[in-house]
Amino acid sequence: SFLDDIYVLYRGENFMFSSSTSARSEYFIENKYICEDLGITPGNRNEFYEKFSTAAPRYFKLPKGSLSSSVYDEAGEQVILLAYAHSDGKAVEKIVFFTILEKAFKDMINPVNNISETNNIILNNHDDIVTMSDNKPEVQTLDFPKLIKNMEDSKKNTTWHSLKLNGENYIMSYEESAFSNWKFISLAPENMVFSEFITARFWFIVIVCLVLLIGVAFIIILINKNYKPIRNLAQISEKLWKDETSNDELETVYNAINHLNSLNTELKNQ
Repeated sequence: SFLDDIYVLYRGENFMFSSSTSARSEYFIENKYICEDLGITPGNRNEFYEKFSTAAPRYFKLPKGSLSSSVYDEAGEQVILLAYAHSDGKAVEKIVFFTILEKAFKDMINPVNNISETNNIILNNHDDIVTMSDNKPEVQTLDFPKLIKNMEDSKKNTTWHSLKLNGENYIMSYEESAFSNWKFISLAPENMVFSEFITARFWFIVIVCLVLLIGVAFIIILINKNYKPIRNLAQISEKLWKDETSNDELETVYNAINHLNSLNTELKNQ
């Protein structure tokens, strides 16, 4: 399943409850990675709750084995932690934590990655990389917010952008969730993206050339068939013109027609 577990932490309680068990509140309040991200001292409960005073969800990406649970230690997985606070309007009453193994995110984006050279990336609402299908160092250092802004400011107003990585041209496209403002980004080599278009254009040109050749051949056959009698008349006229001593062209044509008529009569009699 996508969700690994759900924890509910009530303010002032020493224990929090999950869908399967209960655990001490220090499980998250004293976690050094969570506290470092929040900028507070581990174990300081008041500061911990104050950091969640806004309604915006918080996102944490925890290293392998960073949660004191044998489940995560044995799995050796990175954990994606999503936290949502509930307030009474004055102070935070409770915080809901959703724990998701990074592998679940990878399994979600890998089916989209039908082509092995494509790298799919998920960014959270703070533009932090949640996960990617291929952990390339040069991709991790990209300034995605700047690239997306360039795309939005572009006069073309498209959802794709061309960029260069290690001397190779790539096409970047993205979609943003209207609900959470998370982004799905796809990076693919330019030659791979346009290879299908190049192939289609090649076959289109081949088909057009074949159609033109067939059309020209068909026209030549029709011309030869329809104008054969006229050509025969021209040949006979030329022969008679050479045999006749008269310089009258009309008389020559008249004699040619009579000659053809006599030939036609002979053929009918046969």
